Amino acid sequence: MSGLPMKKKIQGIVKAVLSGDTVVIVKPGMPKGGPPPEVRLSLSSLKAPAVKPAGSGGDEPYAWASREFLRKALVGKNVMFIAEYNVPQLNRPMGTIYCENSSGEVESVSRMVLREGLARVRRPNNPKEDRSFDYEELCLLEDEAQEQKIGLFQDGDMPRELGRTILDTPDTVEYLTKVRGKPVAGVVDYIINGSVMKILIQEEPGLYRHLTVCLSGVQSPGFRRPETEESEGANPPAVVAMPFALNAKFYTESVLLQRDVEVVFEGADKSGNLYGQVNEAGSAVRVSENLLRMGYAKTVAWSMQMTSNASVLRATEKSAMKARVGIWHDYVPNPNAAVASTDVYQARVVEIFSGDVIIVADDETGDFRRVCFASLRAPKLGRGSDRDMPVAWEAREYLRQRLIGRRVKVSVDYQRKPQPESPMKDIMSYATITKDRGGKENTEEDIGMGLVAGGFVSLIRHRSDEERARNYEQYVQLEKEATNAKKGIHSDKNIPVRRVNDLTGSENKKRNKDMLSSFADSGPHKGILEYASTGSRYRIYLPSQSCILALALKGVRCPVPSRTLHGESAAQPGQPFGDEALHFVKLSFLQRDVQVDISSVDKTGAFLGTVRLPGQTPQAPMIDIGLSLLSHGYASLNEFFDPDRDEGGQIYSKTQEEAKAADKGIWKDYKVQEAAAQKEVEAQQAAGQVCGRVVDVGYGGKIVLHAGVPNVEESIRILETSLATLDVGDSNLPISMIKPGDGYAGKSAYDGSWYRCRVYSVDANSGKAKVRFVDYGIDDVVSARDLKRLPSEASGIPKLAFPIRLQHVVVPGDGDDYGIDAGEYLRELVYGKEVTAEVAYRDSDGTAIGTVSLDGKDVASEMLKVGLARVLRKYNRDSKAAFKKYGADEEIGKKTHNYLWVHGDPYGSDEDDAEADKEARERRYGGVPRK
Repeated sequence: MSGLPMKKKIQGIVKAVLSGDTVVIVKPGMPKGGPPPEVRLSLSSLKAPAVKPAGSGGDEPYAWASREFLRKALVGKNVMFIAEYNVPQLNRPMGTIYCENSSGEVESVSRMVLREGLARVRRPNNPKEDRSFDYEELCLLEDEAQEQKIGLFQDGDMPRELGRTILDTPDTVEYLTKVRGKPVAGVVDYIINGSVMKILIQEEPGLYRHLTVCLSGVQSPGFRRPETEESEGANPPAVVAMPFALNAKFYTESVLLQRDVEVVFEGADKSGNLYGQVNEAGSAVRVSENLLRMGYAKTVAWSMQMTSNASVLRATEKSAMKARVGIWHDYVPNPNAAVASTDVYQARVVEIFSGDVIIVADDETGDFRRVCFASLRAPKLGRGSDRDMPVAWEAREYLRQRLIGRRVKVSVDYQRKPQPESPMKDIMSYATITKDRGGKENTEEDIGMGLVAGGFVSLIRHRSDEERARNYEQYVQLEKEATNAKKGIHSDKNIPVRRVNDLTGSENKKRNKDMLSSFADSGPHKGILEYASTGSRYRIYLPSQSCILALALKGVRCPVPSRTLHGESAAQPGQPFGDEALHFVKLSFLQRDVQVDISSVDKTGAFLGTVRLPGQTPQAPMIDIGLSLLSHGYASLNEFFDPDRDEGGQIYSKTQEEAKAADKGIWKDYKVQEAAAQKEVEAQQAAGQVCGRVVDVGYGGKIVLHAGVPNVEESIRILETSLATLDVGDSNLPISMIKPGDGYAGKSAYDGSWYRCRVYSVDANSGKAKVRFVDYGIDDVVSARDLKRLPSEASGIPKLAFPIRLQHVVVPGDGDDYGIDAGEYLRELVYGKEVTAEVAYRDSDGTAIGTVSLDGKDVASEMLKVGLARVLRKYNRDSKAAFKKYGADEEIGKKTHNYLWVHGDPYGSDEDDAEADKEARERRYGGVPRK
């Protein structure tokens, strides 16, 4: 209170009592822009015993009793005071303070102190010296106290309980053991900053401990010394308050300084500083929460672990952030931060991806959802050749044994967008997973708690503004217990890591054939069905063999499901009921304990066998997965499956016939499909013959003719003339108006000229379109800016290109070995020449499939003879006939030991249909001599 007026009544609030005759008074009302002004005022004409700073030495007799009397009477109270004069030597005003006494009457504080004998009256020798306006009355009160021998006028030594003796600082660990969690009475002696204070704890009457206590879980801005001192001679340099440090300190002073408080000690840091909750005794005000609410503090994760009300503190801080108050005035939320969610749904666990990620099937929609455990992080499982991290496999097994196939409740705590560089594109959900414990109590078990308690996962240390699991504080406590018990990842011992021998992949083909007899003789094997690529092809982990192998069901084949290739956004369509079959296997069998019987190895190196699931009880029969797929109509028997030669084959055959009769799955409208297939065969047989000149030769056996259109040269001239005007003519089309399947004029990146094209697909994100130039049969990707409307004169001319691909043979493509050699040889053979093409059928993009003849010679035969093609091997009648037709030509090519056959006969097995075994191939093709 600068410029304090004299001889005028002023209202104020007592902030602190320094001694029996000096107090600090602040201006009442809500402060604006910082702490309010304050004044240090001494009682005029009084002198109380001096109180020394704690730890600096003993107080004068009765000094502590005098100070305590005033503290209890004045601190935090509204008072009225009059400044009467200044003492230049002290640079302090002297005055009289009035407050309500115990009887409710307003009385001079000076008289109250003198009446208790806790101060003396200054009796100046100089009559002109300043003194209190009621000096005579004060002298009379002092005389009465002397006569009554009360207070500091007592005879003899001062009783110990009226003084203050500071005990030595106790051992932190020992002291905490005695007082942790128990309410301890004390008096706040000094506020260092908004969250750190000095507290006097009375051990016995007159004996105190002077302890530094920090508020658990919160930290207020403090004070620091500048790195460079601007003014010379300053030693030490003055401290500088950090933003809002003064506000925080004043608030804590206004509610705790020199108040009787209740301290609940909760822990200590490595430096021995004590942490706990400090609140005024008997008050409902919670200091830590209010500091956070006003933006005068922030939460601190490591000390938050000590307190029991962490969730309340975090919620309070979030509200301050949202309101942008105090230290959060310029807070800008992270745009990539997690967003709180209240989504709750019931689901069935389909797959355990890792110790902290599961795949569930929503009970309501049936959709598969990827869910991460909120606030938990498990060690990573090894992918490919990488090894597991310690405890990664144990964490996954903990979840698998408890959750796979079970129904759970998914309570989503927060959601987060994936990082731009992440292959995941969908929003990621982080949830608390619970399941019913069973029993009459009908209670729910938080699976995350078991993970933390077992040491299978670590707890994520979130920033203060991040969302977290709803039971985060319980997780913190459980992690402490797991760490102390050295469980799982907290162990200080070397943790053994699972080693897996990966037998999947074509590179293990020979190795798997060598191991077949061992697997077949030692079966059945106990394993885990780890992964399903189709309804009938799996990866199975055999713990006893420490290996993972690829296995296809013997004699049973499921349709191919749709799949999304890496780097592509759209899924490639699969065969009918392929997705349904895979979905059924995932729901019913994925990651279950299974029994595996291995019988053979297919041409890709995958084992063939049967997989059975144990029954629900020891007496229940085992479930044959292949038989279950057949009964639901999700699979069919292999064309070469012989029920009489295979154990259980008759049951398989009977089950398939029952599914057919019931029109289940792939057998739905089976007779209609058979009739449609027959019509397609008849249409292919009537496909006809075309002749023309070869204008382009592609890779993979593709040839483009100009055929079926009269006056081709005249048509080309008209097209070139009409399309040449597009550079200066019609404007570009908006990408939204470009429709797949329609015809446009497209600019070729090869020569910059315009040609007619048909659009197959448009990617709005990249602004690119996949097209085929219909007059030359060339596929390309062009910018949408290079597509325009066709001129009217170009629209009426039929497309000139007639693309055809050689039937029954496999010609290497651009990315295959010898693909360029094959393309160049085919180009030399037919380019610019008149050929005859016989069309067998057309594929999905309209390309004809058939045979091409040059001067009476079959082009496919010529490619086979030089070793730049091989016969296509599939299990249908056409392929069998093709083998008879072209088998001799292929043998000629083999004997050259060139190109495809340079390493012998790598295609001797059924490379193009890996589901069948060797015996089936030999039955189909009449047997191939063994080399």
